Amino acid sequence: MNYRPIDTITELAESPDFYKNMEQIKEMNIPDEMLYYIEKYEDICGDRDRFLWNWVQTLTTSRNPGFMFSTVPEEYTQHIGSLKTILTIFVATLDDIADKYKDKELLEKCLDIPFEKECIDTRNINDINKIRRIKLAEEIWDNINLELTSLPRYEEFKDVFTFDIKQLLNSLHHSYVINVNPYLINLKEAEIYANHNMTFYLYSDIDLMASPSFDIKDLPYLREVIWRAQKMARIGNWLSTWEREIKEGDFSSGIFAYAISNKILNVEDLDEKNKEEMVELLKKHDIEKHFLEIWQENYNQINNITSNISSIDISQYLEGLEQILSYHLASKGLK
Repeated sequence: MNYRPIDTITELAESPDFYKNMEQIKEMNIPDEMLYYIEKYEDICGDRDRFLWNWVQTLTTSRNPGFMFSTVPEEYTQHIGSLKTILTIFVATLDDIADKYKDKELLEKCLDIPFEKECIDTRNINDINKIRRIKLAEEIWDNINLELTSLPRYEEFKDVFTFDIKQLLNSLHHSYVINVNPYLINLKEAEIYANHNMTFYLYSDIDLMASPSFDIKDLPYLREVIWRAQKMARIGNWLSTWEREIKEGDFSSGIFAYAISNKILNVEDLDEKNKEEMVELLKKHDIEKHFLEIWQENYNQINNITSNISSIDISQYLEGLEQILSYHLASKGLK
């Protein structure tokens, strides 16, 4: 397989036809099973544009190109895609608490939901909205757990899923810590911890639970693929949201970690510098180009180990990663 130049993907994302595709996604009807949780999220938590949920649902159900594993039977496509999107709503609920509200007490209680839900004590919380956020996160998590147990290889991969959930929760904790302690911002930790917020390991675990034909001998190589794919998805997310995050005062993105580590910005600038000036400064230093080059390096590395995996079509998966990046780049300002 030839390595696809990053320029091809960025040109596609900037084409009029692709912007039209984004408008079509914006007008999609949301499936009923997701609309229930989205309406609850909107009522209790945040003001994210519904485009985001349509955008996520489009990607999680896309196949050929798409990043759902080729081993997932066709009849599972809609169910698995919706389950991943509902998982994303769960992550968004906690992410808001870490990045937007920066509420330590509330975040710590929500981080206990997957493993110690019965120990969560809300009696000392006087804010009804905080209690509602906890209850929403609990309800979504209970639904995810219930759906997972119905998948044919759930028992085989549940321990892996448990491990990967812990990495996700740690990434959310890290996001909170650096938002309230900006002198902790650095590029290396952003690369290690923030990637797990993209939930690619969890998405892959769900796919494997639904994949009767997956050969377990492929798992060591597949885990390396997912590590790199998750990093690539994180880059796409950083590139499409950093300008909005400046306005929101959320500096957990690797864009800012890179800028600080390379002395383009000082930590003090995050509070003191004019927002528009900060945007122009980062554009002047062409930071996005640096991350697109890293995306391409990881793409090439995945391509190099494709032959080690026999039961999943990794070439098709790479096409899905191209799709994700183009969707990220085309959705700037929309999510």
